[in-house]
Amino acid sequence: MKNISKDVLSAVKNHVASTGGLRVTGLYNLFWDNIEHELIDAVLIHTRGNQSKAARMLGIDRNTLIRIRKLRR
Repeated sequence: MKNISKDVLSAVKNHVASTGGLRVTGLYNLFWDNIEHELIDAVLIHTRGNQSKAARMLGIDRNTLIRIRKLRR
């Protein structure tokens, strides 16, 4: 299995480099928001939209999954 942390590290390096040396702020929220949404979308695709199965795979309560998805809208 590919090491996800290496992908994250690469993404952060690329993002910082793309700023052209400008001051970078808010990286935690920027990356967490994007990673969380991509993770949830990928798991929901895998479970064919079954929120109960997706929540189990993610290790969170189904209601938490629903709340997170509502916050995205």
